[in-house]
Amino acid sequence: MNVFLSYSSHNAEFAYRLRQALWSIGIITIETNLKETAGAGIIDNLDKVLPNIDYIVVVFSQAYNRDEWLESELMAFVGKSQAAGHEILIPIQIEDCHIPYVLRDKIRADFRSSFEKGIEELLAYIARQRQAFVVMKLGNKELDSAFDGAIQVVGKEFGYSVLRVDKIQDSDNVTVQILREISKSEIVVADLTHDSPNCYYEVGYAHGLRKEIILTRRTGAGIPFDLAGNRFIVWETEGDLREGLRERFGAIRARARQSIPPPISLRSGGTRVEEKPGIAKPSAIEIA
Repeated sequence: MNVFLSYSSHNAEFAYRLRQALWSIGIITIETNLKETAGAGIIDNLDKVLPNIDYIVVVFSQAYNRDEWLESELMAFVGKSQAAGHEILIPIQIEDCHIPYVLRDKIRADFRSSFEKGIEELLAYIARQRQAFVVMKLGNKELDSAFDGAIQVVGKEFGYSVLRVDKIQDSDNVTVQILREISKSEIVVADLTHDSPNCYYEVGYAHGLRKEIILTRRTGAGIPFDLAGNRFIVWETEGDLREGLRERFGAIRARARQSIPPPISLRSGGTRVEEKPGIAKPSAIEIA
């Protein structure tokens, strides 16, 4: 998951601490200076300068409200969220300040009383949005049990909402639903125990979107030639599947953390500098 942080430079220490908390669960945060990269054309060019953003966290404060540029950013973010068809804007509040009317009922975390309370609310909200979509043959008792007893269990352990198409309460065409949910998901878990053309199609679609794909199959199940070179979790029992999934989800989390650049903080004058490895973080912004 890629998250853009929008905040006033006056709230740099808070943003640093928030960034570290998100990093701890493998969420990449991006802090591009949109005033420099997009300028006056931010509404038209936002998708170009932020092409791979899943969510936008806006840190509301008195300083944020005083900044005319951040007001322009916020208008662009609201438009992007509306165009996405689902909520990608995550407003949070760190002190008493004005909240735009359209966002007052959408504050996802309140940090005014304590950082710990606020981060608990924010991570709980993000966990509900972080989705792992499951592709498998439906109506099979063995796979239904594996979904309930292994895939859902491990996905939730790693902070994901686990979804299968038959759990969706929607009147849309099933294929449309599946493709939409795959596009929204960070991870796709596909069990190919049974020779299902639909499952192969959905895996191919996820591959085309460059999604993180975890392939599983029961011991003895055949593998199509085109997928023979891929790494599978081969399971005999639900315990085997849980163990394999924990290892794979853990590897994905570790890889995400490694891809995150060194923490950024703002020094006097609003200059961004990289924290050097081995240098202790200021105690005022350490995570408890």
